[in-house]
Parts: sequence; C-alpha cells; structure tokens
Amino acid sequence: ARAASLPPDVKGQSWAPGVLEEHQLHAYLLLGQVAQARQAYRSLLERTQRPVRRLGRAALAQARQYAQSGQVEQAIALLAPPGDFPAEALNLLANLYSLQNDWPNAARTMQFAIAQLGRVPPPGWWTNLAQFTLHAGQYRRHAETWCRFALATAQNSQRAGPLNLLGIIALGDENPARAAEFFVQAVLADPDEHEPAARDNLIKLCRTTGVTPAELFRQQGHRFLHQIQFELAAQAFAAAVELAPHDAETYKLLAVALQRAGREHDAVTAWQTAQQLENVEAA
Repeated sequence: ARAASLPPDVKGQSWAPGVLEEHQLHAYLLLGQVAQARQAYRSLLERTQRPVRRLGRAALAQARQYAQSGQVEQAIALLAPPGDFPAEALNLLANLYSLQNDWPNAARTMQFAIAQLGRVPPPGWWTNLAQFTLHAGQYRRHAETWCRFALATAQNSQRAGPLNLLGIIALGDENPARAAEFFVQAVLADPDEHEPAARDNLIKLCRTTGVTPAELFRQQGHRFLHQIQFELAAQAFAAAVELAPHDAETYKLLAVALQRAGREHDAVTAWQTAQQLENVEAA
C-alpha cells in the first residue's frame, strides 16, 4: 500500500502502469482482504485503461449466449480485456479462458472477479482460482491458501473440490500420506460423486502405494480417531466396510468411532455385525 502511494519519480521507470496495483491486488487476496483487493483492482483499471472499459447488459447477455452455445472465442472477444465489469462477467471470462487451457489468463481474471465482487465469494470461486493457479504452474502455496478460504465457507459436497486440490498439492510436496488424508476427506464429503476426480485420485494413489482402497480408508479412520475427529473416523471406517464387508476388525473400529461420536445405537449394531462375522469365521 505504501509503494502504491509513492509518486512516479520515486517508483522508478521499471514499473509498467498497473504492475504494482496488480501485485497489490494479489497480495490482498492472499490475505483474504477482498474489499481492499477491489480498491486495488479499480486503481489497476485507472492506471491501464483510458477510458476504463465497461460492459453493457446486452453485451454480457450476448457473451453468455455464446458461452452456452460453445462459441468460446466469440464470448472471449466480447469480454476481453477485463474492465470495470460485473464480477459475474469476469468470472465467466475466467472460466472461458480455462476452456481454452489458457491457465495464466484464467487465474489472473479469476482474481479480478473476486476482487471486483468486493466481498467473500462463493467457495467455488476460491476453488476455481486455486485450480487455475495450479494449472498455470504458479505458486502451490497460493493455491493452498485459496483452497483453505474455500473450505472456510464450503458445505457438504462443496468441500470435495478444495480438498481434492489440497491432495494434489500434497502429492506435489511428495507427501502421499497427507494427500491420502485429503483425498479420503474429499470422497467422504461427496458421496454422490459430484467431484469424481477425488475418487479417481484416491484410486491412483492406492495403485502407486500398493494399498487397497479399503485399507486406505481404514488407515485414515485410524488417523481421524487420533485427531479426535470421530465423525470423520466413522465415515472412513464405514467406507472401508463397504469395500470389505467381511472384515470384522474394521466393523469393531467403526463401532468404536460411532460410540465416541455419540451414536450409541449405530455403534451397537456395528459391534454386533463384527461378532457375527467372527462367529462365521470360527464355525
């Protein structure tokens, strides 16, 4: 902020118009300070556009029609370069860039969309920003920050996307154990598989590590128990017994997790199932 207030002769000639403001916008987003990022975006536009580009309703409607009909280039031609547009128009442009695998522009424009919104965005916007940033080969730590912002407001299946990305980041950090934890959480958060990539990544990780999916869920169930996340542990053990329905020991672990989660009736049922399986094995 202090750098942005310096007079031109102090800033020096190395700063092209808007460069400082864009760095400032990026920094504010990393801090989660969206209102300040909006101010930086408006300063960026004032420094780089004379006059500042604006978008009429008719043009936005036409861009949406092009996008819906798969005419991506025509839609981009209406929306680019970004200007003082509604946040949803910038969000649309970012997603159009992603369809062309233009990840740097997708990530950059997604930042503009969130900044222009000026308030906490829907969790999917943070998730998209993280995804575009990763695809662009930019800083993983920045993508990780935006995933965590998404998780702060996401609910239920909305959590699968950022959790899956955190798993990918953990793999990039050569931490498969941490990646497994995130992939398992992503799958558990999305039982209807709105985010199939999470399950696909979990299966790939199993192949790489030589661990079956059932065993991976069981391992993560143990981890969640130690972390005193009893509901997550119960979900992980439940997923494990779905994959290995004759494993009495996993049913016992499920019973323990359910009991600690305060679900006494379900815990008794799981324990009885374990006993029945052991009786069958002994017969």
